[in-house]
Amino acid sequence: MPGKRSDHIEAAIVAYTEALQVYTLKGNHANCAMVQGNLGVAYITRMVGNSVENQEQAIIYLKMSLQTYTITVSSQRFGESSTYDMVLRHAVSTGMGPY
Repeated sequence: MPGKRSDHIEAAIVAYTEALQVYTLKGNHANCAMVQGNLGVAYITRMVGNSVENQEQAIIYLKMSLQTYTITVSSQRFGESSTYDMVLRHAVSTGMGPY
């Protein structure tokens, strides 16, 4: 896909935000958690805007994803959520988190 990486990340943020209108907690929980996590990762890698605000948004979406996985997804899918947990822990440990 041609184009700048920042353009692709911005397009991903728009697409994932729109996907959350489809994948809700009332519907497919696993897809909702996946989209929330992907949106968090997109905000971490975002190249435009305020980096602190982007990091805060990333943490919000990653936490939402973890909560959704923890509550709704079976133990066989837990390995996927541990990736987001690792990213969130790194953000907190490096001072990017809200704590």
